Amino acid sequence: MMRKVLISLIAVLFVAPVLLAGCQSGIARDTYDNVVSQLNNAQNTITQLQEQIDDLEETKEAAEQDLEVAWATIDDLQVQISGMTGQYDLTGDTVLETVTNIIEFYHDTHAYSKPDLFVCSDMASEVWSMLKARGIDARIVVGNIDVAIDDIILSDHAWLLAEIDEGQYLALETTGGYVVYEDENPLYYRGWYFDSPADMKSYNELIKEYNVRVEIANDLIARDNQVVDQYNQSTNSSERAKLEAVHEMLEEIILAHEAELYTIGDIISGLASRCGT
Repeated sequence: MMRKVLISLIAVLFVAPVLLAGCQSGIARDTYDNVVSQLNNAQNTITQLQEQIDDLEETKEAAEQDLEVAWATIDDLQVQISGMTGQYDLTGDTVLETVTNIIEFYHDTHAYSKPDLFVCSDMASEVWSMLKARGIDARIVVGNIDVAIDDIILSDHAWLLAEIDEGQYLALETTGGYVVYEDENPLYYRGWYFDSPADMKSYNELIKEYNVRVEIANDLIARDNQVVDQYNQSTNSSERAKLEAVHEMLEEIILAHEAELYTIGDIISGLASRCGT
C-alpha cells in the first residue's frame, strides 16, 4: 500500500508542473489530454499490480497451508512405516523366537487351499527358504502326523524340522502356522526328510508317477480278475483258451508295472533320510 501512495505522489508531482506550465504558457489541449491519459493508465497499472500482489499473497498462504498438510502426511506415513517395520521384523532375540515369528508370519500371509501333500510340501519349501535366508538350518519332512507308518510311499503330509540349537530340532507346522513340540505329537519327529526343496520336488514328481502307475496296475488287475472269472465260468474249451491267453498277457503287463513301481520306490527312498524311530 505504501508503494501505491508513493507512485501516485510521483505521478501528481510529474503532472503538476505540466499543468502549471500549461496555465502559464497555454499548453495545447491535445498535450493536456495525452498527459491525463498517461496518468490514468499509470493509475490503472498500479491498481492491477496491487491486485496481482494481493492474489500472490493469497496463493502464498494457500501454498503454505498445503505444505503444512503435506508435512503432516509425511510425518504420519513415517510413523506407519516404523510400525510396519517393527511388525515384519521377523528376527527375534533367539533362534526359537525367529522361527516362531517366521511360521506365524507365513501363515498370516498365505492361504492353504486343500489338504494335499503337494500343496503343503510347497509351503514347507517356501518357509525352508525363509529360514535359510536367516542362517537357520532346516529339514523338509514327509510322513503321517496321525498314525505311525513305515513306508515313505504312505506319507500324506509335509512340514519342517528347524534346528534351533546344535542337533536340536523343532517341528514347524507350515500349513497351520505353529510350532509342535515332541511331547505334543511325536509323529512330527518321525518320518523322512530332505535336505533341500530340490530333493522334495524330485520326490513329488516321482510320487505322482508312482500313483499313476498304481492306478494303471490296479485297473489291469481288475480286468485280469474279470478274465479269470469268465475263464472259470466258461465250459467252452475254445473260449477258455482265448481267455487264458488274455490272462497271460495281462499278467505279463502287470508284472512289468510292478517291477517299475519297485524301481520308483527305491529311487524315492534314496532321496530321503529316515528320522525318528
